[in-house]
Amino acid sequence: MRLLASLLICLGSFWFSPPNAYAKATISASVDRETVGLEGVIRLRVSVQTDQDDGSEQATLTPPDLSDFEVIQQLQQRSYGLGATAQTLSLTLRPVRAGELKIGPFVLKADGKKLRSQTIAIRVTGDATQSSTGTPTGTPSLDEVLTSPPAESSGKATAPDRQAFLAWEVDDAEPYVGEQINAALYLYVNRSIAVQQHDFGSINLEGFWSETVKRQGPGRSEVVYIGGDAFTKNAVTEYRLFPLRAGEARLPAVKVDLVLGDRSVFGGRRQKAPRESPPLPVLIRPLPNAGRPADFVGTTVGLVTVSAKVDRTSISATEGVVVTLAAQIDGLASNLPDPVITSSDWRVLPSDDETHSTLRGEAVVGYRQRRWLLKPVRAGRLTVPPIGISYFDPKAGRYGTAQTPSLSIFVADQGGSNAAGGPNAIGSTRPILASGASLANGQPSAPLALRGIVRDASTEPGSRSVRRPYLRLAIVLVAPLVFFGFVLRDRLRLRRQAQSGTRRRQQAAQVALSGLVALGASGDPRSAFAELARVFMEFLEVRLAATLRGATHEKVGQKLRELGLDEDLSRAIVAELENAEFARFTPQDVRREVLEATVLRLRGLVTRADQAAARAAT
Repeated sequence: MRLLASLLICLGSFWFSPPNAYAKATISASVDRETVGLEGVIRLRVSVQTDQDDGSEQATLTPPDLSDFEVIQQLQQRSYGLGATAQTLSLTLRPVRAGELKIGPFVLKADGKKLRSQTIAIRVTGDATQSSTGTPTGTPSLDEVLTSPPAESSGKATAPDRQAFLAWEVDDAEPYVGEQINAALYLYVNRSIAVQQHDFGSINLEGFWSETVKRQGPGRSEVVYIGGDAFTKNAVTEYRLFPLRAGEARLPAVKVDLVLGDRSVFGGRRQKAPRESPPLPVLIRPLPNAGRPADFVGTTVGLVTVSAKVDRTSISATEGVVVTLAAQIDGLASNLPDPVITSSDWRVLPSDDETHSTLRGEAVVGYRQRRWLLKPVRAGRLTVPPIGISYFDPKAGRYGTAQTPSLSIFVADQGGSNAAGGPNAIGSTRPILASGASLANGQPSAPLALRGIVRDASTEPGSRSVRRPYLRLAIVLVAPLVFFGFVLRDRLRLRRQAQSGTRRRQQAAQVALSGLVALGASGDPRSAFAELARVFMEFLEVRLAATLRGATHEKVGQKLRELGLDEDLSRAIVAELENAEFARFTPQDVRREVLEATVLRLRGLVTRADQAAARAAT
């Protein structure tokens, strides 16, 4: 840091405030010690005190040559009181060589007079050969740095610009598609000068999925030596990048408008300095074909681990079981594929999906949780098959498959034993005994007598035929009038329905959405599932002007396609109708979550079906 001392302090002059002249002024300088080791530091204190009057001359302070010292820190304090101004400059200095060193006088010019502080002698002990170790030689002046052109290429390492320049850096210039790399744009500034202002434009990282690194406090900073000059290296912006496709990509050229100046605490000259970083090429390697699993999809890049669990290991035939899969990837969670469960023993309902990411050091780690509701199709000891995810590990350079173990679940018969002739067997009968009969060994002890349920009118005492001619006449006259009245009523009703049918169809989606939202907030999720199916089916019938209730799910899907809905939408609607029937058997602890997810899917289907019906009508 010796370069900073010679360039920071050896300035032609410093502006010194306040702007008014001073009738009386004093200046003094002192150090906390006069003997110091080569690796030690001293603290130099310069105090200026003045009495202010109405003059117009501006005061200036000129420092001595401090090239024998490295400036570690500088602080300035100012105070006012009773017309007097006091200012203090504190410098922390480290000697760069051994021997008898001197700190010359500081010169204060005020009101046409020059005041000087005393010269201070410093004795530095240690090996003088250490003074040049690791430090640059040929220290330039501030004017040389601010006015010199960019260094030309030579056999030695040289900075592209002696004042300031920008450069990209990445931790891996040849990553695989989907593999994380860390990139940073650095600003290098000569330590003799300071960046007083900078303005960066937007950075277009085309070809990468990018995530900006946000750090608390000041960014990373370090001192580097290039071609005999010392530079402060600061990270301007940092990214976590994931290449989207193979081939050559480039981190773009970035333009910045800098304002450079000296490091004086009293102010100094300033200079505008526009700069532009060169683009940085990055070679993106494609994923290899050798060893690629047949079920590998997308860009599942990064080590993957999976685990699965069930909420219960024993259920009845009318209940369901919840299977939860937890997957982790050393990369983006969105790169994990959609795992599926395929089994003839279970009917699989749509799953809930949750993803989030976190950091492990500088690396992104993605998490994905999927949950299925499974309904058994038969009783007995059933198995949920293994769930696997194939991936490519860029660190190992090979493919792998993460797989869960199979899960065993016992499904009991509904209501206990269903053996033929058992007490709960379907179709079994129990003999009905006549009054006074009893069972012996399970059989009636006497023949069963049937009792008539219709009386014989001819055997009833006092019965006779009813003969009333006037009643027959009334029936003949009134019946046609009643018939025509019903016909007229039906015609009026159909006319009113025809007039209100269009309005009902237009409002069907809004009515259904409101009903679904209300059911989603229901305090009894189990009973809400049945209402969900009713509200959704009623919407379909009103919006499509069709009768669907009572039909099998297969017939419903066929009818929807005939009414103009596409195959995917029809299949999704049928699946949700099936789900609603079974969802009421969801375990209590996840019933609320399943209800909310079902309502969300049904709302999406209502919107899609409403739009499809509108397109079909036109």
